[in-house]
Amino acid sequence: KLVHVLHDYDSSLLKQLADALLNKMGKGVVFLANVSNGKVVFVCKQNSTYNAGALVKIAAVITGGNGGGKPDIAQAGGKDISKLEEAILAVKKEVSHA
Repeated sequence: KLVHVLHDYDSSLLKQLADALLNKMGKGVVFLANVSNGKVVFVCKQNSTYNAGALVKIAAVITGGNGGGKPDIAQAGGKDISKLEEAILAVKKEVSHA
């Protein structure tokens, strides 16, 4: 399990980064949050028992956004970066139960 916050990363490369990290890990879940231009983008990629769409939705809703995706890869956004820590803690709690 990898849950990590990035700052000012090229958002168009987040899915590629998540894919590369998951390949290195072998099996599990990679959840990335990228803070840029006063907003946050969440990307999740997994090849285990997690639901990537559900994980990004948890974080997005907490940060005043929305989004989701497929069970294996998903992306969402949020507007309230002051809630980022709360969102990351919620995701960490969710992946610690599985």
